[in-house]
Amino acid sequence: MHSPRPLSISDILNCMPTDESIAAIYKRLSNYCQIDRSIPQWGDAPVWNELHMSTDFLTYWN
Repeated sequence: MHSPRPLSISDILNCMPTDESIAAIYKRLSNYCQIDRSIPQWGDAPVWNELHMSTDFLTYWN
């Protein structure tokens, strides 16, 4: 997709986030979402197939 009025390179660099601003956003959000540390994130959630089986055969591929 092409923009009808593309920004110049200097304008693009001025509006891009810096490492410091990204780190500040991440820190603010990680402090805001303290509950995420108490909830298991990966590998502990039930898989849809484990609860709803369309056949009698087990599928372990996902």
